[in-house]
Amino acid sequence: MHNNNVKLVILVDYPGFNLSLARSLKLLPHPPRILEYIAPQVWAWRANRISKIRRYIDHLAVVFPFEEALFKSANIPVTFVGHPLLDEMNLPEYIIAGSHDKYNTGSHNLSVDASSSTQILALLPGSRKSVVGRHLPIMLESARLLMPEFPDIRIGIGCAPGLHKFIENTTRDRIPKIEFWDDSRTLLSQAAAAVVCSGTATLEAALLGTPQVVVYKTSSVNYHVVKNLIRLPNVGLVNIVAGEKIVPELLQYEFNPISVQRSIAPLLRHANIRDHIRLKLLKLRAMLGEPGAALKVADLAYGMITNS
Repeated sequence: MHNNNVKLVILVDYPGFNLSLARSLKLLPHPPRILEYIAPQVWAWRANRISKIRRYIDHLAVVFPFEEALFKSANIPVTFVGHPLLDEMNLPEYIIAGSHDKYNTGSHNLSVDASSSTQILALLPGSRKSVVGRHLPIMLESARLLMPEFPDIRIGIGCAPGLHKFIENTTRDRIPKIEFWDDSRTLLSQAAAAVVCSGTATLEAALLGTPQVVVYKTSSVNYHVVKNLIRLPNVGLVNIVAGEKIVPELLQYEFNPISVQRSIAPLLRHANIRDHIRLKLLKLRAMLGEPGAALKVADLAYGMITNS
């Protein structure tokens, strides 16, 4: 980059590469100002990146409310802009408004009518083949264990882009009447409960008010390495943002068919438990800010250019 007219570079997510790029940009004769949108998750691990962020990033635009206080305490200019999922997802108006009214009766539940005898259990095994291959067989066996108690239950599997055929092949002959959904958000919006691979999908389920169990399993070697690096008591984004364990987390050895069955059964059996969790999820929704994150980042960028 040799053009001295470049006043600002906006880096989005992808922290390892972006911090390296930011360092190179700051070595230029006329370095641009740098705005980073979506900060590295130093609150979970790799806290050593904070010093690099302070050195190479001029301003952070963060998507979680607790990140703003964290980076301010490290003397890093930061603005909480809200989570982009609020713009991507077609959320009902009463969720955007933060109203509790729709939760007061079973007939107005976000996910399903509590009076309905047919319920949907959503299984979201992940977005990569390797992850799906580890998660889906356990999820399916969990569903099989639930069927005697809930004979009318419908089992829906959310298929990430490009994985529909792989998931069908993995599922073949394991459970009858499986439904494959290419639109996982629609599936979650209609589900009474969900088993969700840890990641952004857990926030999507939360925003739609769907009670869930967060699960994750990796190789034994990776698990022991990551376990020693993680700095938080919870790993699910839902629980991290809420600051409390709203939904169960079943990780590694705890993620097994019997544990999932025991965690999901009360959600399917008791409407009052589902409603209690949904109220907590609605409060979590309010913590994620307001729609318009991209516009707020654009405003930040404009201010950084005009004031440079």
